[in-house]
Amino acid sequence: MGHYLLPKKVVLKDGRTVVLRHLRWEDFEDILNLFNSVAKEEECIPYLGVMKEISREEYLKVFSNIISRIQRGKEIRIVAEYMGRVVGFASAKLGSDSFRHRAWIGVLVKKGFREVGVGTELLKAIVMESSRVGLKLLLAEVSTLNPRAIHVFTKVGFKKVGKIPYGIILDGKYADTVIMGYAIRNC
Repeated sequence: MGHYLLPKKVVLKDGRTVVLRHLRWEDFEDILNLFNSVAKEEECIPYLGVMKEISREEYLKVFSNIISRIQRGKEIRIVAEYMGRVVGFASAKLGSDSFRHRAWIGVLVKKGFREVGVGTELLKAIVMESSRVGLKLLLAEVSTLNPRAIHVFTKVGFKKVGKIPYGIILDGKYADTVIMGYAIRNC
């Protein structure tokens, strides 16, 4: 997969360059705007479920908790920055006790930066950082209605390891989700 020493510049399929780096407190406004911009996109509902916009005050509490988890070694967050603005992020939320060897992964990319490699590069970076901190297993739950995400996870090396019937409900209708797993080879 290559060596990911962060920060790292990555040239996207469309020629733009992003910088992958660790999340910083100064990213608060960009992450809030990214989250709320995706929440407004109706076409994302079948993929991500219903996301509600969040107020600045409410997200300040969430973001403070994220920063605290990062500082305590309980979470990894990597952002993709383009021209000084965050356009995507990937997270790994580490387990504890008997599950301390694994993490749940999430990726969110801003419209206009999808299908050019941002998600793939963020996912590769989160895999490498997870390996660096000693994790052995990465997991993600993805809606079967989101073939783009399933493709990206598969391209990076994740495998479908399970299916949850009726895993998500949208507009009163159920859809399945799949669990994607990545075993880190340095076990």
